[in-house]
Amino acid sequence: MNLQIVAGFADLEGDGVAELIVLQDRPREEPAQALAVYRLANKSFHLVAQTSLPSQAIAYLLDGVRDSSSGKEILVRTATPAKCEAGGDPKAEGTADVAYIVRGSRLLPAQPQKR
Repeated sequence: MNLQIVAGFADLEGDGVAELIVLQDRPREEPAQALAVYRLANKSFHLVAQTSLPSQAIAYLLDGVRDSSSGKEILVRTATPAKCEAGGDPKAEGTADVAYIVRGSRLLPAQPQKR
């Protein structure tokens, strides 16, 4: 079972059609997170690409889409478990934007931006 925690729309392919970007939590004995991209076709959403997110950081926000020389990058804000426990400013030390890019049917990590 997947539980959506954050979602948004962006035109990742530059064709005027917005894709649905979803940050998912999967609750179970060993929780996991994933990032997925869906495209609307024939009145329903179809999975384009999905990737598991690293377990050493907790993803909590889709922080936008940026242009890069490689294409459109999806920014996912992450925090260390210690930062999550401490609370406070979500843009302070202990957080980072991790960028992902769609390549065919795969989501691949790009260069992270430290905060």
